[in-house]
Amino acid sequence: MQNTGGVESGGWTLTITVPLLAGLTGVEGPRPSVRGTTWTFSGSPVPGGGSMRVVFDVALNVLGPKEPLACELGGEDCAGL
Repeated sequence: MQNTGGVESGGWTLTITVPLLAGLTGVEGPRPSVRGTTWTFSGSPVPGGGSMRVVFDVALNVLGPKEPLACELGGEDCAGL
């Protein structure tokens, strides 16, 4: 996630929804909370021109794609996964 503005952003929330029977491994960055197939990462403000890195792999999904079904950052669809 990158803050391309010139001022610090507020705190942020990244929500990832994975397929049934899948999970996340290799998580780097903020520790997520998990509820069912939804993983939620939250973090502190990002300085203007700064970035926050969140890394993960979708794993153990033998029935479908190895990618999130949905991704939202601050309630907006996110890209670049």
